[in-house]
Amino acid sequence: MLLETLDIKKNDVLIYSQNIFDFNSNFKIIFKQDSVKKPKAIDYFEVCEFIRDPSPKILIAYRLLTNMQRLDAYATKYGYFINTKSKIELIYFDPIYALKDITHFQFNISPENFRFKIQQIGFASTHGDITNAIYEEIYSFDLRGSEAQNQNDKVFAQAIFALDRSFVDDEISPPFDSSKEEYYSNTKIAEDNLHSSRNIVSPDIETGINYSRANHENIARLKNDSNSKFNAEYELFEQYKKGNRKQEETADRKSHTFSEFISSNKAKTLESEEEQYQSRLEQILKSSQKQMKARDQVVLKLADSNRNSRR
Repeated sequence: MLLETLDIKKNDVLIYSQNIFDFNSNFKIIFKQDSVKKPKAIDYFEVCEFIRDPSPKILIAYRLLTNMQRLDAYATKYGYFINTKSKIELIYFDPIYALKDITHFQFNISPENFRFKIQQIGFASTHGDITNAIYEEIYSFDLRGSEAQNQNDKVFAQAIFALDRSFVDDEISPPFDSSKEEYYSNTKIAEDNLHSSRNIVSPDIETGINYSRANHENIARLKNDSNSKFNAEYELFEQYKKGNRKQEETADRKSHTFSEFISSNKAKTLESEEEQYQSRLEQILKSSQKQMKARDQVVLKLADSNRNSRR
């Protein structure tokens, strides 16, 4: 996942993930106004707030499609619902969350016949309501099997800051294989070059269900499962505001909510925001241009038919 707010270089942040199944160590945030741009840890639940917040942003996430007709999207455990111009969309922050989620869906076909896709999707947010962003899909493409298991969106951040001398990345990332060895030993996937993409569809999202409530309930369950302490006051943002009080126009801004803080310097017109979306997306996609060229449709399957165990 990559998320970048677009507030004309004021109070902007960039968040990326590394495809590690860990709610605390997977995500990093960079405050772009800092004199030294160094990634800091941010947990899964804070990332959800950034996704939901209506301030302008770009987002790169992932989508799961399967050959199971009428798959109930609300059975998800590791997915997140967003509102797009055309429909409610179930997304995943990393391919590993999509692969993990497969074990929580009720199979109506035998595992050996189960086929699926994981797509990378690029979104730009448009003006939403007071509490929720509305996204517009810009691009999507299928991930190959090796990409689904090895994707690390840190490369986007490294591409964006490649010429920025104030960017400091001295973190030693955990070895990919060791961080997911136990999980992937039971989740081997392969490409199926003989299977048609025609019957690979999105999970069914029943109309009339409150997707915001579904997100809230899923987050509450995940917090309970992970025993994570969620700070409703957002310690990172409070720390950031304290260090930048001289830049605040009034003392009242010290008590701004998360949403007010992050959206306080929006672009003045929708036209200028859309120009920024397109320009920024083009810059980001340069780092994956080789992947985008001549991209074929890719259907995946479970290489180990015994991995349909429920957890």
